[in-house]
Amino acid sequence: MKKIFILIAAISTFTSLALRADEGMWLLPLIEKYNIEAMKQKGCKLSADDIYNPDKASIKDAIVLFGGGCTGEMISNEGLLITNHHCGYSYIQKLSTPENNYLENGFWALYRDQELPAPGLTVTFLEYMKDVTDQVAGKNFEKVSKQICEQAEKANPHCSARIQPYYNENVYYLIVYKTYRDVRFVGAPPVSLGKFGGETDNWMWPRHTCDFSMFRVYAGQDNEPAAYNPSNKPYTPKRHLDISIKGVNEGDFTFIMGYPGRTQRYQTADQLQVMLERNATAVRARTVRQKIMMKGMEASAATRLKYASKYASSSNGWKKWQGMELAFDKLNIIDKEILKEEQFAEWVNSDPQRQKKYGKALEAISKAVEATRESSVASTLIGNTISTIGPVQNASYFSRYYAVYRSRGYNEVQAIGECLSTIKKGFKDYDVELEKEMAKAMIAFFRDNADKSLYPTSVIKDFAEADLDAYIDNLFATSVFATPEGIDKALQNPSKEVFQDPAMAFYNNILAIHNKLEKPVKANEGKLAEAS
Repeated sequence: MKKIFILIAAISTFTSLALRADEGMWLLPLIEKYNIEAMKQKGCKLSADDIYNPDKASIKDAIVLFGGGCTGEMISNEGLLITNHHCGYSYIQKLSTPENNYLENGFWALYRDQELPAPGLTVTFLEYMKDVTDQVAGKNFEKVSKQICEQAEKANPHCSARIQPYYNENVYYLIVYKTYRDVRFVGAPPVSLGKFGGETDNWMWPRHTCDFSMFRVYAGQDNEPAAYNPSNKPYTPKRHLDISIKGVNEGDFTFIMGYPGRTQRYQTADQLQVMLERNATAVRARTVRQKIMMKGMEASAATRLKYASKYASSSNGWKKWQGMELAFDKLNIIDKEILKEEQFAEWVNSDPQRQKKYGKALEAISKAVEATRESSVASTLIGNTISTIGPVQNASYFSRYYAVYRSRGYNEVQAIGECLSTIKKGFKDYDVELEKEMAKAMIAFFRDNADKSLYPTSVIKDFAEADLDAYIDNLFATSVFATPEGIDKALQNPSKEVFQDPAMAFYNNILAIHNKLEKPVKANEGKLAEAS
């Protein structure tokens, strides 16, 4: 018998989607209204309240947002959670050293005091979701949403709130969640098991890999979020999942609950075509960069550890996009979307009222997409080439960190010092010569593939004919953002001179190019939103 998979979106940063009649991705508050009966017919023995209830413990309290974009599951009443190995990958890498390489060798804490604090890692619990479409639609969104979120946070201590659009901004939900900041690494298999098959098997099915890692959430004495402290206690969740060792049988009802990324299910054929063009651009650039990165990793165990997470992060999307292109071609996705649009147009034109309301929607979307196609692809090219140059990346981090520190009341010198100190930490996973080689390849790739109107002529006037290798050599020799020694020197006397750094000038030039590319996007935002 066929297994039934029902995907349920707890919190999605993007729109939700529907798959086939017996599959789908649904918003939790809508399960009672739209899905539970069909789920029961498929064999589900849970009620909608068992899955999602904002007022009492339910399964949603056992499902967490791990870090910035993964799903985890609470599996004990003492804060233990399990997630994918690739989700814990970057945090395990950060905790590893050549002497204690937990990524390569694996790790298991036999006692609580052996669990390793994972700096920067957070675990977020959904408190509740509420439809606020009527409160924000047709109003000053920023003003109204701010008021609603402030009220929600006041009513829910230790929580944060946001308003998220769904279904192409036709529905808005208030999402309230609670984030825990003391999370500790408990155990994971060695990478040879946790990432068995590497990129060859990534995104493939079936996969024969131990794709799991374990962490524990800690809380203050009141079981509420708290910064790391040795005296913190394991968090007691409202609900945790029991693990059965009975296994499954053919035809058993199955559903998956978690935090998905994004979906293209509601995009038109034109939008999907642009997505494929952007993906192809990113794949070609990343292929060049990853080849150089892998060469450096294969030559040195120390470099392999430094770049393990960076390579995995880059290659994950790289592999996915290639698979998408193959699937689109094999399954004739674009042609099927065109057929859907033809059927939609036929349905619209069969009724005067529908024709008046929706008659120009597809045409409007098509025009808006075409008007932004070139800018969209160019932005992807920039993001995967010159924006990845090491010193330029660090300059971009500096610029963003500086604004944050200044907003917190730091004076100019203090903010500059804090920014430089933060960036210095990143050099733990940085090899100057490897970064230089990748930078040379990426700036050359950009010149060969970008329209001349996008050349960064503010920093390299004769960009079309310039000796780019020499430019990169000079950038790494003169920028404080290029080496740890440069950062140390700047830290000795933090000053505004850092804003005149050559890498900062390059970053500002990229910003100017992006602003140019944003003009057609902003000009068509309203048209696209209205048509969608």
